Amino acid sequence: MKTCKKCQESKNEDDFYRNHDECKKCWNKYCSERRVKIKEEDPNFLEKRRAYLREWREKNKEKNDSYWKKSLQQEKDTNYAQRKTPEERKKSNEAVKKWRLKNAERFKETEKVRRLRDVYKERARRNLYKAVTRGKIVRPNECSKCLKQCKPEAHHTDYSKHLEVTWLCNICHRHMHGKLLDKTP
Repeated sequence: MKTCKKCQESKNEDDFYRNHDECKKCWNKYCSERRVKIKEEDPNFLEKRRAYLREWREKNKEKNDSYWKKSLQQEKDTNYAQRKTPEERKKSNEAVKKWRLKNAERFKETEKVRRLRDVYKERARRNLYKAVTRGKIVRPNECSKCLKQCKPEAHHTDYSKHLEVTWLCNICHRHMHGKLLDKTP
């Protein structure tokens, strides 16, 4: 345990940067306040900082690339670890359902925003739905990728072509979007 000089709280060693007496929270607050002061004093601060970072990245290309590869891999591992097993997916789905019931108004608002943002996607989905219900397009009884007998979902590769879809089972569809890693289609 270590005591922070700023906030006077006792915290674990992990909550401190190496060779600092302030905890990470206090240190970051100090850094952001310092940056604001510097920006006010020097109007070209951001341009200078960007130029410096650009030069550093060019000099240390291998170091920079390995850092980003490592951080992306860590992000994938943590995000996908939650969805790998069926039990974890089930827990996650239940939590989402509970949240939606609890926050119905907020969910409606976010859905409105999403629909407005994804106008082309929504229009393509609506037009395809109408075509299927009117009988212009027939939904097959099997996945076009793995040939599994099921009620397949429509996958648009190009949303500007509303009626050009690939019919995929749920697992193949999720694989296409990179949301499922543990099951093979």
